[in-house]
Amino acid sequence: MTSRKGRLNHEAEGRLLLAIKAVKSKQIASIRAAAKTFDVPRSTLTDRVRGRSARVDSIPNGRKLSNTEEEVLLKWILSMDSRGLPPTITMTRYMANLLLSQRLPSASIGTKWTNRFIERHSEIQSKYNRKFDYQRRQCESREVMGKWFNVRSS
Repeated sequence: MTSRKGRLNHEAEGRLLLAIKAVKSKQIASIRAAAKTFDVPRSTLTDRVRGRSARVDSIPNGRKLSNTEEEVLLKWILSMDSRGLPPTITMTRYMANLLLSQRLPSASIGTKWTNRFIERHSEIQSKYNRKFDYQRRQCESREVMGKWFNVRSS
């Protein structure tokens, strides 16, 4: 369920896109008139008509890894998971630092970078592994397994 603020932002973005379309197709003569008609900020409409992208769609200034590096890291995580060895947060951090060190030798990612990376990519999610059951471990000892195989083979 989306919040009221999120819903309002989507509505404003829709009105903004309609205003841009109206200005570019010359249905409305000026940006000022389009902003008033569609109830959107004139400065935002002016910027968007001139080609500036929405803040949501732009890459943050402080982001360390490039799009290509993030895609490589994401593919690595998914391939490790498909092999049955999902990487831990520590392994993911190490791999991200390794990718970053190839381009910027003295830089490293922040402590909460991995959590934000997981939030940005819906294909992956963080899970906790269950503790191995002690009684199950006792049943899998060499002696018990050896006896079972000796009974089965005779």
